[in-house]
Parts: sequence; structure tokens; C-alpha cells
Amino acid sequence: MSVAAHLRALAEGRRPADDGLLGACRLEWRGAEAYGEEAILELFRAAPFAPEGAKLVETACSAAWIGADAALVADVYDGRIGRLWRIGMGDAPEPEPAVSVAFDPDLRQQRGDVLLRAEDHPELARDQVERLIEAGRALTAAHDGPPLHRARAWAVRAFTAGDDTAALFAVHRLTGGPTRGGGFGYAAVLLGGPVIAEREPDRPWTPRL
Repeated sequence: MSVAAHLRALAEGRRPADDGLLGACRLEWRGAEAYGEEAILELFRAAPFAPEGAKLVETACSAAWIGADAALVADVYDGRIGRLWRIGMGDAPEPEPAVSVAFDPDLRQQRGDVLLRAEDHPELARDQVERLIEAGRALTAAHDGPPLHRARAWAVRAFTAGDDTAALFAVHRLTGGPTRGGGFGYAAVLLGGPVIAEREPDRPWTPRL
């Protein structure tokens, strides 16, 4: 079966045929994670994935299913899904308790709002790199809430199939004010199409459990 068929089955909470979902797969969604086939299928059964007007962008190693209000991005191994990011609609599980750790994205002392190395994305068409950087810059500028002290976007996955280019960005924001808060959120981008961004989890600073 095709990766598209695997994703459609998964979206409905059905087990993809031919080991289309690898047993060691990990899914991330709005700060929560699910590990393994059974946990991921349970999540999709509880919260089916039905994006409006979705378009599939698929390469040998990656796939992105991006609609108007939700997206799935996958790492693909020999036509099977090995890792997933879900962005957008639905009630995500509660994140597991975690210890807050200080984080500085500029430790290498090279400032920049978007971090994308074309060499890290061999399936990305080189003439699309600047367009993706601009898309990442728009993500760091878009923000509701308190003023920002800092915002950075990393291209986690980026690839081109035919005339379509898709990317998964991790966006880190640090708020201003006397007590700062920060967190990561993911965004899926289809150049010339939808941009689906999740708000980073609003968690209090937790130095210990």
C-alpha cells in the first residue's frame, strides 16, 4: 500500500496494512507524545484526523498531509511511517510532567530568527530555500499575547515533490516582561498554500517535579 493509504487509515484510527505504521513510531502533538503502534492508534481513534481540503506532498523519505486546519508530517522508511508530527485540530492528550530547563538558542553567538541549512534537507529544491526562510520569518513574527523577547524558527523537515514544497518548523518563543515564559510549538508549511501552526504549550516554570 502507498504512504497516502497508510495515512488515511491512520487518520481514521485503523491499523495501516503491511506494517505501514512501524512499531517503534513516535508521535508528537501539542506538547504530548505517543510511542508505539497501539498508543498512536488509540490516539487517532479518540481524535480522528480529518483535515479540510488536504494535500499530500510525498518523497522517498518524507510526507506531509496539509489541510486548511490541520496537518500530519511523517518520516518515511521504505514506504512505512516511522515518526509523526500532528498539528492543529482535535483535543491533544495532556503532556507528561517535565522539568523546565534553561535554553538559549543563540549559544553559538550567531543571531538569526530562522535556522535552515539546505545541506540538512537533501530532498529540498535549492530554489525554494529562500522562500522557506521567509515563511519561517513570518512564523516568528506571528504572535498573540504578551510582547516577545525572542522568537526563533528551526526547519526540522523540508522537502520538495514536483511543484510542491512542504516544511515542518519548530518555533521557540520567549516572552518579555519581568517573569518570562517560553516554549516550543510546531508549524507545517505548504509554500503557496496553508500554514498550520500550533500555539506552544503554556506551562509554568517547573524546576522540579
